[in-house]
Amino acid sequence: MTEVTELINYLNQSGGIPLNVTQVTQTAAWQFYLTLVISGFFILYFMINVFGVSIHSSIAKIYLRIFKWKNKTRNIMVIKHTTAELFNQSMIDRKTLESIQKALIKYKGKPFDLILYTPGGEIFSAVYISRLLKKYTGSIRSFIPTFAMSGGTLLALSTDEIYMNDYSCLGAVDPQLGNLFKFGSARSWKEVLKVKGKKAEDSSISFKFIGEQYTKSMKEEVSNLIDDKIHKGNKKKLVNLLISGDIEHGFNMTKDFLKLMGMKIGDIEGDSNNKLIKLVNFMPQGVTFI
Repeated sequence: MTEVTELINYLNQSGGIPLNVTQVTQTAAWQFYLTLVISGFFILYFMINVFGVSIHSSIAKIYLRIFKWKNKTRNIMVIKHTTAELFNQSMIDRKTLESIQKALIKYKGKPFDLILYTPGGEIFSAVYISRLLKKYTGSIRSFIPTFAMSGGTLLALSTDEIYMNDYSCLGAVDPQLGNLFKFGSARSWKEVLKVKGKKAEDSSISFKFIGEQYTKSMKEEVSNLIDDKIHKGNKKKLVNLLISGDIEHGFNMTKDFLKLMGMKIGDIEGDSNNKLIKLVNFMPQGVTFI
């Protein structure tokens, strides 16, 4: 081995070959096994995510069927979004929209119960799903055992009846927009322009303009949705509260609060409440329906 090294050095120094030649050393056994372990870990992680989700979804549907049979309920759809990671956040999006379209086609106009557990999501998808639910020919009851905020509230308002327990909540539906580095409510972008004036960046001006468009559209949507759920004298006040941005986007609108605002909210009590919470906690992320 020493002779080979000396020969390589001689050739490199003398210019006898056009390129540098380096000696290839043998990989240590521990490096090989470490690479094998790390690779195996990532393969296992991938397999668990792919097949684990599929198995969980299949078991969840069986669980739903048993729940329906035991409680003699109608068809059930669960929308659950509770995972919030840096690059993977479960929320109302195009995938949610596609799943709900499939469910509604399967239901063929028959009544069903919608169980919501979601912080919201994309404006476009939430509005589109809201219209699908509103136009559905069968009766829809929505149940909120925990929370249905933002776009989730919009979906709840799109159903014929809303049921909540003492601590579950809905939230404001004022539009939220921006990008990865700049994000806020339509109201906040309006305030940014007031403060910065001519010094405001082009993106801030654009977000303000788009926010005003979204706010106008959402106001019309919500006004139509709550017509049959609130006393007429309170409608304007509630629409303003939901859309204006006067309250924080995460403000908890409880059952009692909404009733004081004049909304018609049904009660989830006792054993029924416990069963719903147990059911929704077992469900996988996304949309599950039978």
